[in-house]
Amino acid sequence: MNISRILSGLRSGQRIKDSIVLGLIGGFAGTIVMDLSNFFLWRTNKTEGLYGHLSGSMIMRGFRTNQTKNFLLGQILHTFTGAILGIPYVYLLKKTGKDHHLVKGLLAGGLS
Repeated sequence: MNISRILSGLRSGQRIKDSIVLGLIGGFAGTIVMDLSNFFLWRTNKTEGLYGHLSGSMIMRGFRTNQTKNFLLGQILHTFTGAILGIPYVYLLKKTGKDHHLVKGLLAGGLS
């Protein structure tokens, strides 16, 4: 799989036909949006921590996630999990159709 070939295909308007790649890209994009909104909420003191801290605390003690290397490990874990969770969502949309996408998106977001 060549990343530059995928990106050039996206620029030319081609559709991604592979469901797994589509799910990974969609899940990754959704995770980036989640992280950006979480970062802005964290900067304005509306939330106590970032998703990297939360994910990192699942594999180590919470106070250790304040170190940069441990936070980055948690952030990688969070991004990887988000990308993987995009795959079943693509298959759900293929199986049930794309109508009522708002309800299906709310359901998928609530379950994850």
